[in-house]
Amino acid sequence: MYIHQPFATLLAALFAPAELNLKYNYQTKASAEDNKTDKYEFCQPTRCSNRSPSIRYPFRLKTQPISCGLEGFELSCLSDKTIWHLPSSGDYYVHEISYLDSSINITDVNETACPFQSLISFNLTSSKFFFLPFNDSYALYNCTEKAASERTPFEAIGPINCLGSENNLVYIIY
Repeated sequence: MYIHQPFATLLAALFAPAELNLKYNYQTKASAEDNKTDKYEFCQPTRCSNRSPSIRYPFRLKTQPISCGLEGFELSCLSDKTIWHLPSSGDYYVHEISYLDSSINITDVNETACPFQSLISFNLTSSKFFFLPFNDSYALYNCTEKAASERTPFEAIGPINCLGSENNLVYIIY
């Protein structure tokens, strides 16, 4: 059985923790002092465990001096996992940080049976982070009646029971 790739991607997202890939952007003001000191002399790269990502500038652990990273890039360790707290959205596990392409891969620490719940309230307002662009677009759509698939001009999956109720049906359209 062949499953169309966007559909397969969406099905995987429905039954796995919601994984977010974000890009970050930061600018620093260079000064003569910056040229005299090496950030790594005082702020060595670190990690929460051998399996967790390397943490270095612009990120820092909350236990490191403030000068080791930028505001909003503070991480912490819980057991052997790296945690990132977003004030508007909650706590997230950090799985990967790519310093080469300025991206971070995270999942909600409160994994639920309905992974899309954490995405609904995810908020990057007043943050230096933004979503990576995707090739496929998806949207959540609320209905008061069951959608008739033969009458829709788009592909839909649903209703997604964990996001809706008896009188409010939620579909994913793409």
